Amino acid sequence: MKNACSAWKRFFMGESFNKRCLNNFSRPINFMNSFHSVNRKELLSIKKRILIVRDPLDRLFSGYINRVVRTCAHPSKLHDEIEEYCCKPILYITFLDFVFKYVGFLNDSLIDGHFRSQSSFLTDVNYSHIWNIKNLYSETRKEFGEKISARYFKKQVNATEFSNISNRSCAKSPLVELHHEFIQMKTIPEKKVFFTDDIVELLYDRYRLDYALLNAGQAKARSWSRWWKKISFQF
Repeated sequence: MKNACSAWKRFFMGESFNKRCLNNFSRPINFMNSFHSVNRKELLSIKKRILIVRDPLDRLFSGYINRVVRTCAHPSKLHDEIEEYCCKPILYITFLDFVFKYVGFLNDSLIDGHFRSQSSFLTDVNYSHIWNIKNLYSETRKEFGEKISARYFKKQVNATEFSNISNRSCAKSPLVELHHEFIQMKTIPEKKVFFTDDIVELLYDRYRLDYALLNAGQAKARSWSRWWKKISFQF
């Protein structure tokens, strides 16, 4: 579900019994697909099935900064999609536009994977562990030991830094302004100045099942199929 993917890719490339074949692949994801991709039947045969969950607002904001703001000078397919749904040039799109006209408007089947709900990635199996990504180092240390955990999970990979404390609201700041600030100062205004009350309300509803997953993270084992039906019924 695109949580801690870089760390796990490094883990598999470093510990895989097939790591001798790494040079045969141009990208780590191709190596993973060849040697570490499983279907549901195979997944059921694995004793430990780990689910990594991230706070939905943190995940969305990180994706917005890294996938949309920082790269808007060189538009991608994602930028084209956002531009189409927001009905304005990409450089003038705001976080408010992005949330209400793209993330909050489209269902999971149409939206980019970095902004899909985490629950939409799950397979109908029993997960033995549900980990909050903030606890990834401590959880992996308990499961794999200090040596492995410190090597792959102690330092965050691709972490987004938001060091520019700002008192202004940035919900309506156009991408071109935020991108310019990043290029000139190498910083992005802190997360809280983007999230107005109406944005938070919409996103809590949009990702309500993800928040239920996050809250279930203390359980040692959870039947996904039974739990899903219970939570889905409530909403």
